[in-house]
Amino acid sequence: MSNKSKDLFQTRIDQQMKAERDRNHKSNKKKPKNTIGTLMSIIIGGSVIFGLLRILIMLF
Repeated sequence: MSNKSKDLFQTRIDQQMKAERDRNHKSNKKKPKNTIGTLMSIIIGGSVIFGLLRILIMLF
């Protein structure tokens, strides 16, 4: 059970990192000033990771 949830967590992180990289490439082509977007993505990512950690803690 724990191994499966760990794999799910890792794939979620990998997907998030890939999306972040793609977003960075796209924004670099346009204009570098995108602080609000990066702040929102950081806040959303942090809340998602925090929620996943809370779920994992509840499982154990």
